[in-house]
Amino acid sequence: MGTNQSYVGGPFYPWVSLGGSVAGDPTVLQLANGAMTMYATDTGGNVWGVTQQGAGGSWGPWTMI
Repeated sequence: MGTNQSYVGGPFYPWVSLGGSVAGDPTVLQLANGAMTMYATDTGGNVWGVTQQGAGGSWGPWTMI
């Protein structure tokens, strides 16, 4: 699942499928620079993460941690 925000402090768009299977709810954190980072666990127990390029910016690729 993934979502996006068009500007800092703005609303988030509805969640959309990014493919794959997530076990449980993702966790989203705000970094000191205002960007967001998201972590999720897949059904195999692997943890994946994705981070915005900057506050209100586009998201980078999902990577297994």
